[in-house]
Amino acid sequence: MSGAGGIVIGGGVAVGDKIMEWITLEGGAEVFFNDQHGKCKSCGVDFLWGITRNSKWIPVVQDENGKFLSHFANCPGAGKHRSVK
Repeated sequence: MSGAGGIVIGGGVAVGDKIMEWITLEGGAEVFFNDQHGKCKSCGVDFLWGITRNSKWIPVVQDENGKFLSHFANCPGAGKHRSVK
């Protein structure tokens, strides 16, 4: 079984020679990290890119309590980055 560009092994994903564990964000989405960093074009916050179980890229930040959440949840300019459906 594969997902998000890798092979699913137990609770993690093998990408190249790395096995990355899934984590659950504050809102319930499950993501794994691929070591890519980014900077928000709206507010300038540094974040990590995560990949959801649906193979979607998502910017992830850690709040002051150590919990992970989507940067879309706390960015004042999040609406600028949403695609129109």
